Amino acid sequence: MEPESCIRAAWKEVAMVPLPAYIQDCGAGQEIILREKMNQDWEPRPLELNMRHHSTSAAAFLVKIMGVWAKVQLLVNDWNASSPSLNIKSVFSLSDLATSIFNSASSVTDPMTVNDIESESHPMKLLAESLFHQCQIILHSMLVPLFSGASTGPEMDVENVKRSAEKVIRHAGLHEKILNPFLYGSGDITVLPPLVGYGAFIAGIVLLTTETPFQDKISHATITESRRLRAVRAILRLLNVLCRHWRTLGHLVS
Repeated sequence: MEPESCIRAAWKEVAMVPLPAYIQDCGAGQEIILREKMNQDWEPRPLELNMRHHSTSAAAFLVKIMGVWAKVQLLVNDWNASSPSLNIKSVFSLSDLATSIFNSASSVTDPMTVNDIESESHPMKLLAESLFHQCQIILHSMLVPLFSGASTGPEMDVENVKRSAEKVIRHAGLHEKILNPFLYGSGDITVLPPLVGYGAFIAGIVLLTTETPFQDKISHATITESRRLRAVRAILRLLNVLCRHWRTLGHLVS
C-alpha cells in the first residue's frame, strides 16, 4: 500500500490529467479519443468545451471509480476523528459521486469486445463494477448499527438508517450477481483480482448478517436453505479457490 500522505495528495497530482483514451475503429485505422479529465474534487470534466459524446473506455471508468474507492478508505480511516454530522455528509456525498460515475459509465464499451467475457476490457469492467458496489456497501454500512456495531446518534434519523440498510443489502446482492459466472458457472476464478475477491467477502458477510436474524426466528425443523445462504456457500467456495491460488503465488515473492 502507498504511504497515506501520497494517497491524500493523489487527487491534486492527477487533477486535469486526461483519463485513459477511448480507441475507436475507423476502418482504415484507429482513432485515439481523449475525452475527459478529473478535477481536484474528483468530478469528471470534458477536455474541451462542446466536445461531442463518445463512449467511456473501461480503463477510464476504472480510474474514476478507483478514485472514489480511495476516498472511501480515507473516510473510514478518519471516521472516529471527525464529527458525526461531517461523516454523514461525506457518506452521502461520496455515495452520490460513485453513483454519478457508475451511471455515466453505463454505456462503457470498447470496440470488438462488447459482452465478451474473454476480452481485454472485461476484467477492468468487472473490477470497476465491484469497486462501485464495495463503495456503496462500505459507506452505507457505517450508518447502520447492524453492520457497523455502533449506535445511531441523534444526527441520523430512522428513515435514513433504513434507506442505508436497504442500499447495503441491495449492493451486496448486485455484487453477487456480477460474479454469477464465477460463482455458479464455469468462469475462471483464478483471474479475479484480489479486490474483487475482497468484494465477494464483504458481500457474503452482509448476506450472512441479514440472513441470521431470519433463521433465528423460525423452527430449525422447517429450515430450507435460502437463496442468501446458497449465495454465501458459493462465495466461500470462490474464496477457497482464490486462497489456494494466492497462497501459491505468495511463494514466488517470499
